[in-house]
Amino acid sequence: VETSLTVRVPAEAKVYLAGNATTAAGEVRVFKTTGLSTGKGWNGYKVRVEMERDGQLVTEEKVVDLAAGETKEISF
Repeated sequence: VETSLTVRVPAEAKVYLAGNATTAAGEVRVFKTTGLSTGKGWNGYKVRVEMERDGQLVTEEKVVDLAAGETKEISF
C-alpha cells in the first residue's frame, strides 16, 4: 500500500523527515512510500522545517502518526 505525507512550507524552507534532509523543493512537497505493510505505521514521526527569517534561523517541528495506506497533510 502507498502511504503519503504532504508538507506545505515556504518555498525556501529545508524539510527533514525523521532527522534526514530531503531534496524536494517548492511550497508543496509530497513524500510517498510503499515501505509500510498493511496494519503497520510510524508513530511519533518527526517533521522538522528550517528557514531563515530576518537573518535568523527559524526551526519548527511537528510530530505525526502515519498508518499504512494513509494520506496526511501538514502545514508550517
